[in-house]
Amino acid sequence: KLSLMLLTLTLAAGSARAVLPAWGPGTSLEEIQRILETMRAQRRNIPQGPGKLGAAEDVYKGVFASVDQNHLQSLLKDMSGVNPVTVGKETFSIMDRYLPASKTNYRKYWTNYFQSLGMPVRELPYSNSHRNGEAQGHDLEAVLKGASPDSVVIIVHYDSIGPNGADNPAADDDMSGMATLMETARVLA
Repeated sequence: KLSLMLLTLTLAAGSARAVLPAWGPGTSLEEIQRILETMRAQRRNIPQGPGKLGAAEDVYKGVFASVDQNHLQSLLKDMSGVNPVTVGKETFSIMDRYLPASKTNYRKYWTNYFQSLGMPVRELPYSNSHRNGEAQGHDLEAVLKGASPDSVVIIVHYDSIGPNGADNPAADDDMSGMATLMETARVLA
């Protein structure tokens, strides 16, 4: 049985000028056409200015300029056991995210990071039957509130498994995605 643990960052759209709707496999063709037309109408309402994206281009340039490559690499090293991390008075290395104790430490690290950005974090336990013996999984959710009721949900899983279980720091499963999620939260907080 496959279990997927998720970390969710919900971003309220704030001052965004457009909202990107999403659709799933059960969405009808008519609904998709309606969504696409809504997106086209939103795009037509973006004030035009210099550059391809109009006035919105300056917003994107500012966001991209705020991304710190060194911070991204440091996060990746933290989450794959290269750098020891400290949460409260406890220092540990995140060598894997497969064993229950390792996942507990990872959740402490993640929670501490998002709370340091001023975001509330909520743990969402669920029943699970994992081959490592766990009977309960743990999703985490951090919310960055904005001025708009619209929201964007970003989901990344944090568990990992190597060929023999816990022998994998899993930088690419999926700490590269997680580092991106965490840097995005830092830039937008």
